Amino acid sequence: MFIDLPPHIEQSIVIQAQNAGLSVSDLISQWANQANPYPKGDIRRLKGIANTDIKASIDEMNNAVAMGAIYGE
Repeated sequence: MFIDLPPHIEQSIVIQAQNAGLSVSDLISQWANQANPYPKGDIRRLKGIANTDIKASIDEMNNAVAMGAIYGE
């Protein structure tokens, strides 16, 4: 895989990884998993939405569940 980043961003990532004692790959993996702690299809993702201030009707929630099933969420 190749990710085209500006040199200053690349250097920042390398420095952060070194400071954390991680490889760049491990640092990026930690960041990605932090952004979405639950895998697709995990009911805890829906529970997380329910525990927020987001207002949704039952029809909207049912639609979200259906769309998640269609698109692998």
